[in-house]
Amino acid sequence: MSGRNDPNGGHRDDAHDAEWRLCDADCGAVDELVEANWCRKHAEACARAARVREVLRLLEAGPAPDASLADATLARVLRAQGERTTAEEALCIDDDEALEVFMGSGYRLDRVPGSLRPRAERIASLLTLVTLPGADGASPDLVERTMARVPIRMRTEPARSWRTTVGSFRLQDLVSVAAVVLIAGSVVWPVMATTSSMRSKTACGANINSVASAMGLYSGDYAGQLPVAAAGLGGGTWMNVGKGPGESNSSNLFTLARSGYTSLKQLACPANAKAPCGGCTPEQRDWANLDQVSYSYQIMFGPQRPSWEQGPRVVILGDASPIVRSQRAGLPWHPLQNSANHCGEGQWVLRSDGSGCFLTTPMAGDDNIWLPGVLEVALSRIADRIRQGQSSGIVEIRGNEVPDSATDSFLGP
Repeated sequence: MSGRNDPNGGHRDDAHDAEWRLCDADCGAVDELVEANWCRKHAEACARAARVREVLRLLEAGPAPDASLADATLARVLRAQGERTTAEEALCIDDDEALEVFMGSGYRLDRVPGSLRPRAERIASLLTLVTLPGADGASPDLVERTMARVPIRMRTEPARSWRTTVGSFRLQDLVSVAAVVLIAGSVVWPVMATTSSMRSKTACGANINSVASAMGLYSGDYAGQLPVAAAGLGGGTWMNVGKGPGESNSSNLFTLARSGYTSLKQLACPANAKAPCGGCTPEQRDWANLDQVSYSYQIMFGPQRPSWEQGPRVVILGDASPIVRSQRAGLPWHPLQNSANHCGEGQWVLRSDGSGCFLTTPMAGDDNIWLPGVLEVALSRIADRIRQGQSSGIVEIRGNEVPDSATDSFLGP
């Protein structure tokens, strides 16, 4: 293969140089102008030859053009034209973008977005070939010089269908981000809900401890008795919250806040968004309605009531009774339902000896804390009749039931 010397001292192959020649029409115009011995009349007859003639006039250094200077100038023009990136030599849009991101990330594949990573991996494979003979790895200088020679251009193409870029993100990147957000949400949301539930349960346990301290202070002032605003011998209702001490058992528990032994905030389960947490005045005797009551208290209506830290341990306080609330709403209930305060997982309870614990069932030993002893017996008899094939019976909470004894736990409302 023949070759020729570059005017700047380099050597170029004719086959490679052929890609940098003028187009056929311009070459023909130059040939005609040379054959006409740079005749102005002939140059004016051909538009292309005229433009060549005007360019060459810039090289005139006397009455005649300097042929060597013209040759050097044309060689420089051809070289500059060859170094210009053409459409055939340019990278495709995706490879160009992958190259930019790969270089911008410090040549680290783990920092390249997933949609561009396969192309970046192929580019990285090509870069592994850029090594010096006999060297253990790539020469940083050679890599930099090689990358500097790769044509990088600003893309000005109009937006095109689904591969269009939006700012610095492509639509498929946005779809990928949306998918990641959805997947992360499906994983994180239950975790956050569980964390919130645990936080609420922990705060509720702290409330039970605070109420235990308040019970101790009250019993110290009232000869070991539990808080009571008004108590009867039975027969009246204890379910009408807000109607006053004579009709509401919750007013007995409210006495702790009204008398300053504790606060309404400590008598409010964090899971009950309707429970008031502010202050109360001495004139207030009860919560306004059943929804505001967070904890069910031992029914103090009746002839027998437990004492604080005296006698057998009895559950005297717990999370809101689900049976009372279902009965008031006219809904069916099950005797082994857990309180709704903690998503049905169980309930915090306080015993008469000052100890508190979390029960996953309403059974404290053999005693159901939601029901008086008489209803527990009735339910047992109904279960026996059902096992014998007889028809089922109905058990209701009317609001006038009382504990069977001082050791019978029965919480409400």
